[in-house]
Amino acid sequence: MHMKTESYLLGCCGVAAAMVVAPRSARAEGWWIEAGPVWRVGMTVKADNPLSYAQTTGLLGLATPGQPAAPGGLGNLTDYADRAYDNGYVKIDANTGSRVYPNDPNSTWNWAGGQYANGSLSFFKKGVPGNTTAASGLSDDMFGTGIQLAGGLPLAKWGKWSADLALGFQGTWGAEAKLDQSVSQVTVKDSYDVSAVAGFPMPGYQGTYLGPFDTPAVIPSPLIPNLPGSRAFSTAVDAVSLAVDQSLYQFSVGPQFGFAAAERLRFKLRPTVSLNIMDVEVQRTESFLQNTWHERADKSQLSLGLGAIAGADFDLGKGFYTGVFGGYEWVADQVKITVGPNHTAVDAGGFVAGAVFGKRF
Repeated sequence: MHMKTESYLLGCCGVAAAMVVAPRSARAEGWWIEAGPVWRVGMTVKADNPLSYAQTTGLLGLATPGQPAAPGGLGNLTDYADRAYDNGYVKIDANTGSRVYPNDPNSTWNWAGGQYANGSLSFFKKGVPGNTTAASGLSDDMFGTGIQLAGGLPLAKWGKWSADLALGFQGTWGAEAKLDQSVSQVTVKDSYDVSAVAGFPMPGYQGTYLGPFDTPAVIPSPLIPNLPGSRAFSTAVDAVSLAVDQSLYQFSVGPQFGFAAAERLRFKLRPTVSLNIMDVEVQRTESFLQNTWHERADKSQLSLGLGAIAGADFDLGKGFYTGVFGGYEWVADQVKITVGPNHTAVDAGGFVAGAVFGKRF
């Protein structure tokens, strides 16, 4: 059975236990039971050292936080220069820029590599990738809604003060977060017009400088322009998205201290020790150029916790009352899930607030 289904069924059992077991175990006069909606905020999810498949497989370089940097070292289109690319180079030879070459000083034999198509020889160079993610990683807050049930037995009373033993159940659902990472890389493509070079390209020719790169060597080397005919910039984006969904089921026990401030108004303070069942699901999507990755992982985990809530109840008569409460509940352990190259950690601790309707017997 799926983990989330198991936790949901366990949570339903907890609701039944809190509604049935607690009041039946209380035989002394003055036991009470209450229920109402609860809101839980401040829960967090974080992905440390975010990486992507595009980076780990070498399709994209490792990125640093910040904007992507355009590749350097290629010079201006109007200046003769040594240009080193990722797939080759075009450099100045001894006669580039002079009129030793017939009719065209914009010539060089000092080149290698490139990609030929339709009279054009193209070279590319990639810049340093930029990452929108901070160095500390990705993080987001989560907000959940649910129900809280509680029941109590009277322990002692001193004038306007009272002490009860309280049992509680809290279930919250719909706590969601989305973590997005975007890595961009700029690529420069320089194209050289070789349509007028006689016999170009020669079969298998790759350039001869520091070569030969072709076998057998081609002598003399064909001359190509040193100045690119055009330059184009393109940006490739690697987008990673982590969708996190958490459900929480909490069983708590602790004393509840009350103070009758007025005839119908009563303040209360309830410190608790809790057992928390956390059910987390992470769905991961990544896309880069023509590549797409989809993955999913889930995990259920038990953890102890501590909490404290304070509230006020207003007596409606005949034992019925309504009230509000708020506080903070700490959960000892984070739920850590690895999905693909990403590591996520969910902290279910947070602030709670709610309203109750109850009956004191």
